[in-house]
Amino acid sequence: MRAILLTLAVLSFSACRTDEPAAPTTPSPEPLTTDPTVPVGMKERDQEGPLAHSRTSKPLDGTWYWTGAPGELVSDQTRYSIAIGSDGVDVVADCNRGRTNIERAENKVRFGAPGLTKMGCPQGSADQRFLASLSDTRSMIANDNWALATNEQGNVVGIYARKAEAKPRTFQCNNGSFLAGVTENEVTVVIANNLYTLVKLPDFVEERWGDGIYEFRGKEGAITLAGRGPTLKDCKSTP
Repeated sequence: MRAILLTLAVLSFSACRTDEPAAPTTPSPEPLTTDPTVPVGMKERDQEGPLAHSRTSKPLDGTWYWTGAPGELVSDQTRYSIAIGSDGVDVVADCNRGRTNIERAENKVRFGAPGLTKMGCPQGSADQRFLASLSDTRSMIANDNWALATNEQGNVVGIYARKAEAKPRTFQCNNGSFLAGVTENEVTVVIANNLYTLVKLPDFVEERWGDGIYEFRGKEGAITLAGRGPTLKDCKSTP
């Protein structure tokens, strides 16, 4: 009798085991960003993860020279500038001068409509583009040498240099392009509408700059930018 009950218990337990192994799931591929300022093949990083540190801005006070926006840099940035102070902003828009107010809350920035002189600037002036960039600006981040202004949609509307003679450089690579400001000890790269500050790395035969995630290395005409996504190689700067 005990053997019969044991057999029935085993059969009953086996009947209850109806679970089947779950079918393996294939994770969805991470979509490539469509932002035109992201190097081809590179992906935006999580806004709450590694990217967060790049949103920490240095103070914006002082003079900044507007160099244009990606794909449409100006030839002479000394003709377009803002000087941010505690009591407002001095504006130079080519042949005109004036002032405006500024609203700031962390990286959020909004410029008022500047009151300007009414001179007629020469043909080819980018004064209207510059003023439109100021009007569209909703956020600014900066490091010691560069500042990046974005609009409500997060698109870059202005790249600013701290020094009047500094110019961002467009690097054309064999599989994409990127924008960077280069100094002896620092390379600032524009990726996914953000500034990434790469510092010079010691103890390498080949000159290298990095931030622990992105790395810029090589000599003029054969620059490599490595990081998330495929490496960009044989990059040459264009005027």
